[in-house]
Amino acid sequence: MNPHLRIYHDEDVDVYVNGVIVATLPGYTGGYRFVPLGVLGDAVLAPGESNLLAVCVSQTRGGQLDDVGLVDVVER
Repeated sequence: MNPHLRIYHDEDVDVYVNGVIVATLPGYTGGYRFVPLGVLGDAVLAPGESNLLAVCVSQTRGGQLDDVGLVDVVER
């Protein structure tokens, strides 16, 4: 497996998987990006489809949005 977050956020965001923080991303993105979870992903992800994803977004000005999911990136 090659777990990544696929994420689009406005503004600062903390992402948790199964209660463990896996990413702290400042600012905003202009579109979707992929953030590798690496060894941490292997440690926190449970086999199967029973993983809990939680996101905390902080807004300092303007609009606010977040969209995030867990994906397995396959290199070709």
